[in-house]
Amino acid sequence: MSDPAARHGPEPSEEPPPFFGTWRRFYLVVAGNLLGWIVLFYLFQRWFS
Repeated sequence: MSDPAARHGPEPSEEPPPFFGTWRRFYLVVAGNLLGWIVLFYLFQRWFS
C-alpha cells in the first residue's frame, strides 16, 4: 500500500513572501494593482471615445 500523505505531493512551505510580509498583503496589492489598471483603462476609453 502507498503512503496516504504521498498522494497529495509535498507539503507547501510556510515561508512568507519576499515582499509585503504576508501572503494576504501580497495578494491585496496584486488585486489592487489590477483594479487600478481596469479603472485607468476605463477612464481612457471614456475620455477618448
